[in-house]
Amino acid sequence: MTVARDSIESAMVRRLVNLGRNFSTPVRRYRRVVVAFAVAVVPIATAGAQVPHIAIASPTPLIAAEEIERHAAITVRGLSEGMQAHGLVVSQIDVDNGTLDAVLNAAAGANADYVLRPFIDVRGRRVTVVASVYEVATGAFVSGSIRQGRADITFVENAREMSGELAPSVRRAHEVRLAGEPPALPETLVSLEFTGGDEGARVVLGDDLEIGTIAAGRVRAPFFPVPVGTAVDVRVEKEDHYPERFEFEVDRAEMVVELPRLRPHRRWEWSARYRPQRIFAGGAGIRYYVEPGELFVGGNAVLSLFPDFRNRTLSFYNIDLDLRAGTYLFRPVTSTIRMGASLGAGSQFTMIATPGGWRDGDLPPQLFVDPFVMPVSLFVEANLGRIAPFIELDVQYGFDHAIAFLEPGLRANLTVGVFFR
Repeated sequence: MTVARDSIESAMVRRLVNLGRNFSTPVRRYRRVVVAFAVAVVPIATAGAQVPHIAIASPTPLIAAEEIERHAAITVRGLSEGMQAHGLVVSQIDVDNGTLDAVLNAAAGANADYVLRPFIDVRGRRVTVVASVYEVATGAFVSGSIRQGRADITFVENAREMSGELAPSVRRAHEVRLAGEPPALPETLVSLEFTGGDEGARVVLGDDLEIGTIAAGRVRAPFFPVPVGTAVDVRVEKEDHYPERFEFEVDRAEMVVELPRLRPHRRWEWSARYRPQRIFAGGAGIRYYVEPGELFVGGNAVLSLFPDFRNRTLSFYNIDLDLRAGTYLFRPVTSTIRMGASLGAGSQFTMIATPGGWRDGDLPPQLFVDPFVMPVSLFVEANLGRIAPFIELDVQYGFDHAIAFLEPGLRANLTVGVFFR
């Protein structure tokens, strides 16, 4: 299998080194493996020596740093000692141009069967090495590993252990080469493409491996040999949108995965509200999101009518006004069911008719005012995209004063409605 790999591989490795984990033990789930260059032996077409000869290329630095050269020497020393300890013939090659083609050509000039291409990165007191082994004659990927450790002389032991992981795969590949038989291996992913989603959205595998940006409705992932059956964790994100995270299983060699659409951040939303404990009671509310999808401030107004059907007039009516601040709890913004809580304060204004009624009464209506605080309001909503039906329970505490209509103390109001986003 051959792929135009140089720029892709460099970008892929650059993100691998930021993961901050030790990938020495194979793990099935992709978010731990993160293209850990899953061991994959390739068929070789030509015969060679009984003992495989592997050339170790000079490490390619991922960032410019003064300490790279010293740690590169330590890494090559450890890799060489480890390969020799496993019975392989080892040579070292210096490659000025660090492209894969240049590495393969240099290894062919050294009459090597395989070449180990290391990438090295030093950040503070931590050094990371990503190593890939290729078959020189065909450029086919054989095996790979990633190691992290302290940026000192002790890292040579990590490099030896890395060789210990790679050497058995090289030996198995060489045995297949000598026997001229195809290897019995699990199928691996050779092509991964994402389609749909939002134009300009970033697609990230695992925790930190960004594979590209959606352009013209698609993005193709770089080559990496993930075994069929592996669970792959994907995050899709875009500025001013809520990110989405999902998982899919690699079930064939060539995969096309449909991406979800992202919901844009919205600073404002309004709601239609109804109080079922009152027959004629409806209103509206508005919210402003300080933190999109999380923290909000807002206000509500609910009008309740209490008709006198016998006299075909109103007995009284009231208007509830409140201001509140709140937040969502427990579940992320992309969840279908979300809970939240708020607190606030407000007042209920009540107009009562005179005994003769408002239609032909000779006295003006009376106005009552009941201020209250709202120590807690709990709500649950069903997040359906642009709309979200909800149910809300307000717990209020009213005060006693000269023009109060309601009894002082605690009271509760139930509200149902729909948020429009």
